[in-house]
Amino acid sequence: MRLLLLIAVGMALVAAAVVPAVHYVDIGQASGLVIPNLSGGTDRKDFIIETTGNGAAIFDYDGDG
Repeated sequence: MRLLLLIAVGMALVAAAVVPAVHYVDIGQASGLVIPNLSGGTDRKDFIIETTGNGAAIFDYDGDG
């Protein structure tokens, strides 16, 4: 159990020391995207699927566009 704790602490220290190489910048408004993207109800969410928002396609699996 102590070995597992030492490994977990060591991994946490290494992860904390790593500086991320990627920097994201929000350019939506500057690109002309000004209409809000709403998912589900605006006052309340009745179903769990309403809280997840939208997805993004990484590749076209079946090649149909």
